[in-house]
Amino acid sequence: MIQTIGRWLDYLSYVFQSSNRHGIHSPFVYSFTDSILYKQNEPIESIEYQRTQMIQSKSKFFDGNLSQFTDEFTLNSKYTCLLYRISKAYKFTHIREWGLSTGIETNYILYPLLVESKIPVKYEYRYKSKNQVKRFTNENLIYNYQGEIEGENWSENNERINLELINFTKSLDEVWQAIDEIKTTYNENTVILITNIRHTDNHYLTWRQISNLKEFSVSIELFRLGILYFRSGQVKEHFTIRY
Repeated sequence: MIQTIGRWLDYLSYVFQSSNRHGIHSPFVYSFTDSILYKQNEPIESIEYQRTQMIQSKSKFFDGNLSQFTDEFTLNSKYTCLLYRISKAYKFTHIREWGLSTGIETNYILYPLLVESKIPVKYEYRYKSKNQVKRFTNENLIYNYQGEIEGENWSENNERINLELINFTKSLDEVWQAIDEIKTTYNENTVILITNIRHTDNHYLTWRQISNLKEFSVSIELFRLGILYFRSGQVKEHFTIRY
């Protein structure tokens, strides 16, 4: 109960700090809110079925169980639908994913690329204990993309990366390790998505420290998702946007 009250207070604080599209004076960020953030799309039934199966599962998952992890750390459909819209708009072709994940977010990002647009995608999963996680992710990918995935250019490759997906779950050190490596490989078109940025006070402090780094010229803060851009020639700006 105390934790639930704390999350509601945190959300109210976020609402009071945030602005909607009419309070945004950056053409780039206004375009993002108008054409991506505030658009609507339905959850993808096959992926939501996988989410339900994992929430109902009694399987162990690292130091806990899969059901609890899925419920606690996997973004809800409001945010995964946003990931779908971001991916559809930006048409990512080189994707690198970091951190502990069930693959739900990955599937929403890949769906408009592999299924709808048939765009060749290169993908790399980076996690130090990745065997069990990779099994979950691969099972999800095979389930959703069995007719498309074998025909794509699907290989481990970190050249020309235009999406870095960081699953922010428990380890702060792993997030910083990802950021340190990303800073050596990014390009002008790289977008960074960081999940669960307000999961705890330490998560949020880490997110703010990352968003303040000079390398990121634009940072967008939603309640559970942070977005970072490298845009040369633009004055550094941070936006907390109501979602």
